[in-house]
Amino acid sequence: MAGEDKRFYYMEHPIKEAGRQLRKTERVYICCCPEDTDAAREIAVTIQQVYQADIWISKGSESSFEEGYLEAVLRDGFTMVVLVVSSSLLNRPEPPFKDVLKLAGQLGIRLLPIAIDPGVSARFSEVYGHLQALDFCGEGSEERLKHYIENDVDLYIEIEDKGPAIPELFSFHIFMSYRKKNLVKLIELMKTIRQWNEHLDTSIWYDDALIEGEDYDDQILEQIKSSDVILLVMTPDVFEEGNYVLVNELPDALKFGKRVITFITEETVPEDIEKYSDFMGEIVDDTDTLRMLLKEEHDRAAGPGHKPTDEDVYKLGLGYLSGNGTVRDYLMGEKALDQAARSGYPYASARLGQILFEKGDPELGAAYMEYTLDLLCRVRQERGGLKGIEVSTMSTAGNLMRTLLFYYLGNDMYLTAWEMLHKVERIVMSPPNVQYGMVYLAAGAFEQARRTFANIEEDVINFQKINPGLRSLLEKCEYYANYGETIVCMMKNGQLEVSKNFNRGRYLIEAAMDSIAEMRSVVAVSGNEDLVYNVDRLYVDLIGIAADSGNRELVAGMLDREEKFLDAFGIREAVMAGRGNLPHFFPVGLRYDSIEELKRALDSRTCWSEMFVTPEEPAEIFPLQEDIEGAFGDIDGNAVISSYQCPFCRMRMYKMVFPEGNDPDIYLGRDLRYSFNPARVFMCPKGHMYAVEKGHRLTDYPVFMASPVVDKDSQLGRGLFDMWWKYFDSIADINARRKE
Repeated sequence: MAGEDKRFYYMEHPIKEAGRQLRKTERVYICCCPEDTDAAREIAVTIQQVYQADIWISKGSESSFEEGYLEAVLRDGFTMVVLVVSSSLLNRPEPPFKDVLKLAGQLGIRLLPIAIDPGVSARFSEVYGHLQALDFCGEGSEERLKHYIENDVDLYIEIEDKGPAIPELFSFHIFMSYRKKNLVKLIELMKTIRQWNEHLDTSIWYDDALIEGEDYDDQILEQIKSSDVILLVMTPDVFEEGNYVLVNELPDALKFGKRVITFITEETVPEDIEKYSDFMGEIVDDTDTLRMLLKEEHDRAAGPGHKPTDEDVYKLGLGYLSGNGTVRDYLMGEKALDQAARSGYPYASARLGQILFEKGDPELGAAYMEYTLDLLCRVRQERGGLKGIEVSTMSTAGNLMRTLLFYYLGNDMYLTAWEMLHKVERIVMSPPNVQYGMVYLAAGAFEQARRTFANIEEDVINFQKINPGLRSLLEKCEYYANYGETIVCMMKNGQLEVSKNFNRGRYLIEAAMDSIAEMRSVVAVSGNEDLVYNVDRLYVDLIGIAADSGNRELVAGMLDREEKFLDAFGIREAVMAGRGNLPHFFPVGLRYDSIEELKRALDSRTCWSEMFVTPEEPAEIFPLQEDIEGAFGDIDGNAVISSYQCPFCRMRMYKMVFPEGNDPDIYLGRDLRYSFNPARVFMCPKGHMYAVEKGHRLTDYPVFMASPVVDKDSQLGRGLFDMWWKYFDSIADINARRKE
């Protein structure tokens, strides 16, 4: 097995290592150059914190494997292939691991390129094809990887088994008997059988399906007893004395009267076959004869004229995807779903669309989802209603609608989104007005959006009363958030008068905040961060509008409201612990009467903290580059161009130097208990701010950073950055020189 292979480093999941049992452990294969092994191990540890997986790390490129071995390894239950992308990988004359990526794609295994060096993603995309790499360098890298694993990986595990038990739909069962050293031969033979259409409902079992913690002998014996045919993969290795095939499997097959078919894959000594002829059954060496014999047994087991229904084919697909009733086989699962979908079975097209969407092919996934909606529209028209399995499918139309809506809006396909919603309206016989409003809002048709939202508040509230639960809460939250965004956008664009509409916008967005908090209590999770961040962004924009009015009391109250909202989800606490960034800087767009008042306001709204780097890393992430070309943005006052790049946005940074004795107090953390006095600060055009203690360079350790990162693309992010700029500029001197 792969775990015993000396060509890999093997990292067993910690739970198993501690002696506890897991029902099912997945397998992850990490490809990396030898010099990146330590980084690969760090990635593996991070993955295992959130994913029950044993991990294999390559010790060399695929060129060291004999033909067919790599495919056999990947087919052996692997669910994900990780490629460690580094400068050393891209600097090699021949890019390694291309065959691994190609093979993983053919087998339907998830691919995850992970960039461990800054600036390598673009070049990786050029060399290996247009693949998106996950950034694993800099602050928050572990959290990004964990977020990906928790939200995107192993979409097959949660598949529900609807209706009758799926194993019963597999009408013919083959037990594969083989030596472990002949795994490649077994995989080749199984691929051949899977290509024969008559075996869609054939369950193939071999020992890869064994689950950790169960009795090995008992499981194999049970599978032999329940099988219709024993298919022996014959090589000379079968005749080695004392092996499990000869000692256990073949005698048990004879004991229970099972038909044995021996398929010769390598030239074998006739005398050896004769010696064990009692166990061998029929001996064949060509696939045509094998297909004929297996078809005879299949027809006998399944019954004459047996043909699975479209629903059966759909459920067989679920069986393949989840490993229920047969060895898990993603390609066969998708093949079965596609067959049922092409026959007009909507459940199959819906599920296949979701899978393709998650696997990174949204265009094809969207096509299957649209096909599902077309099928349901046709059923509605032909039958005058939906019933049976179609009613269950109709209940998933909302999920399809949401997926397609965000895909279309994200790609500016507003007309396509509107047409899709029209199909949903024909299916459910009720217009999805919230989603119509979202399309109008995204397309910039604010007046149509406002009219749409204005007419449905009562319907949304009544919907929640009739159907309490997560779905209605989500609908309610979307309504308030999108209606509130419409009002805010129209006020910012001058289409609505602020004095008459500000309170309406505030009510809507605060109602969305309350809905998110209520939804969190229903689903009992730490938070719905995407919704939290989106609604917070709208509220921040609204505070900016209030700040422009100069009403300090109003802004202060809204700032307190926002802080409580974020604290309810533990976001500010996580930031102070170094586990991410706030969605936006708190705005301080208030008028100030003195520099001291400005500084107090800035301290209360900005958290400086130490960057989470090793003592050696600042010299690497802040390289001194005298030849950086150009500057971004205007420079005035006491700022000068520095020779450092920002490690996040790769832009050249500005520098302000403070005269001796005029060093500012920079406070660390929200409690303002500790401070330091930098001789200079660095600020990039995107809003990142850095400082070091007096007597240190930016390349020294430690380095302090304003957290969260300023978002200068927002009105309030610009406001806070500009205020820090004004403060530093007021105490800096362009002619100042410091010895350190």
